[in-house]
Amino acid sequence: MAAMAVDIGPSPVADLAARMGKKRPSDLSASRDALIKEVLIYAPRRGFLGFTVPLLADYIQRHTNEPYVSSVTSFPDSR
Repeated sequence: MAAMAVDIGPSPVADLAARMGKKRPSDLSASRDALIKEVLIYAPRRGFLGFTVPLLADYIQRHTNEPYVSSVTSFPDSR
């Protein structure tokens, strides 16, 4: 989910795979399915994933040590 937190809005699955060092977007299928079953993410359209919980991306940005998130500037609370 930290790889999704850098995007504003739904994240392209291909971008998530690249950020996580996966060869193919399909390598994320098991994780994707588990997070959808836990109702933490959803697929708004083919090839994209989004958070179901409002402001979860902001929370993850503030509380993660992942390198692709640490370079992101924080967003205003008014989004």
